Amino acid sequence: MASSTVSITAPRVAVPMRSTRAMPRATVAMARAGRGSSSGRRANTLNRRREDERRRSEERAAAPPLESMREVLALLASLELGAPTAASDDSPEDGSPGVYLARRRSDGRASFGASIDLAATSATMREDPGNAEMIHVVVTDEATRSSLVERLGKRMKSMNVPTWDVNQGKLQTRKDPVERVDPIVAMIGAPGSDEDTRVAAKEDTAKEDTAKEDIAKEDTAKYPAPYSGFVPPEVTKEVIVKMPSPGALDDVDERLWVPQTADVSFRPLLLNVSQGYYVNLLRVRGGGGVLSRHRHPGPVHGWVLKGRWRYLEHDWVAEEGSYVFEPPGETHTLVVPDGVEEMITLFNVTGPLLYCDEDGKVVNAEDVFDKLALAKAHYEKVGLGADYVDQFVR
Repeated sequence: MASSTVSITAPRVAVPMRSTRAMPRATVAMARAGRGSSSGRRANTLNRRREDERRRSEERAAAPPLESMREVLALLASLELGAPTAASDDSPEDGSPGVYLARRRSDGRASFGASIDLAATSATMREDPGNAEMIHVVVTDEATRSSLVERLGKRMKSMNVPTWDVNQGKLQTRKDPVERVDPIVAMIGAPGSDEDTRVAAKEDTAKEDTAKEDIAKEDTAKYPAPYSGFVPPEVTKEVIVKMPSPGALDDVDERLWVPQTADVSFRPLLLNVSQGYYVNLLRVRGGGGVLSRHRHPGPVHGWVLKGRWRYLEHDWVAEEGSYVFEPPGETHTLVVPDGVEEMITLFNVTGPLLYCDEDGKVVNAEDVFDKLALAKAHYEKVGLGADYVDQFVR
């Protein structure tokens, strides 16, 4: 049989092309205008975000936050306004104008300086910060307030100085956030009785001023211009946490440490819920022992700031100053050697930490959301407020 070839040709199909020529002129104009205005809106939004971020950066640089009652009192003392005044009874109008310590009562009123035993209050706060009473710094007259504003300038933005309403007998808060001060639970010492506090505050201020002066003296001509091009609007805000030097870790406000057990606590630095990792300081006290056997599906980075620790599965010891990388998938047993009274390590943990029994079976897990929940509950309990942790969340 002779072979034959059959040629099959698919019929051509005319696909109508949408052309602006076939569209009404008004429609074409609207489409082009829409494209232009959308692009313009995006550019305007981006420019506004850049401007807002630039302004916030300048404000943060000019007004570092006042992190504790101790720092507030030390700052007031450094301004030579004198120690907080004690009124003759429960109302400051009978005392001299100036700065007072006040304790808020359940009825919304306040007890002032004469009613506060500073030594007893300080001792109570050291022993159990969670049960400390609300303490305020109160400015009672406009002359003192004006002096504070004049001397502190933008730093007033980080203070919430409530005012005393003589007629209502209550603490009132002005709408302007520049003239308000948040209630702060822990008062470690008052000016006049804590010389170290005042000296430390002045030294910190001097260091900040020196750093700013050094920047101002820099020859900026040798640097390229700051980048001002496109930045995706989805980019999150950076996190900057003022950290003590390793030798000053003991001076950190105890309320910032979130307890997990009697001997183990952590201080959050970054809780990245959008990407599932966290950075925290892990602190172990109590003289050593086995902490946990665990496995992690993601990488872990560690930097030992104080003390030392090791894994039973390895022959190395992570000592103060050591950097440790832990690969994903490994199961190991964390041990703090006997004689180590305190261990503090900065850990960057991606994904969950899977706690295991002796056979490696997972019995519990902990991730960034668990850390967040623990921190919220703790900060609420000690009086910082559950939203204190928000500054670390991204």
